[in-house]
Amino acid sequence: MHLVGYGTAVALAMLWCLLYNRIAAASQRLLVFAKAQPPHETNAATTETADGMGLGVWLASAVASLHSGLSFDDVCAAKLRDSAGNIDVQRLHTALQQHQAKEDNDDQLNFVCQGLVAAYELSGRLGCHTAVCCEAVQAAYKRMRLQADLTANAFAVPRSTVRVLSALPLLTLLLGECLGAHPIQFLLSSPAGWLCLLTGSACYAFGLWWLHMLLTRATAQP
Repeated sequence: MHLVGYGTAVALAMLWCLLYNRIAAASQRLLVFAKAQPPHETNAATTETADGMGLGVWLASAVASLHSGLSFDDVCAAKLRDSAGNIDVQRLHTALQQHQAKEDNDDQLNFVCQGLVAAYELSGRLGCHTAVCCEAVQAAYKRMRLQADLTANAFAVPRSTVRVLSALPLLTLLLGECLGAHPIQFLLSSPAGWLCLLTGSACYAFGLWWLHMLLTRATAQP
């Protein structure tokens, strides 16, 4: 019986190592493929979704329309001005929400809205062309999207590794049962077992929370 349990444990361990290597290799291939894609082509190809064309595509179209002679209000195709004649950021935010794609988060939308309003006011004060000021907003948005994409690609492998390693305690219990040590019975049938179970669960939960906090802080936008 012990030989059978030992053979089963070895087989499960080999299966787990094979599965982990396959997942890590697949994650690495996805990371390399994502980095091989040009940033501008990737954004243009992926932002066109069922939700909207994407802020990057809309900005490119808006800049081209401004260069052709259209006004800022005509480009936005919405009533943006308040009673004082100034552009309302909230109205512009509502107008651009219909063009927001799944890849565009709220921070990027707010950044584009505030940048467009600032560009319009700057062009009015300095007398420069509105399209030139909006091109600066477009370039800043591209840098923001590129940073977000590179950050997501850089943490793709660590996130997948954390998910796989999070299942190791369950695998350890399974291997112990196969070896005949009966760790589950020990954990649930004695005060010492309950103490070990509670302590281990607390450390396990703290470790997951700590890793989540580190990844969240590392991937947060500045």
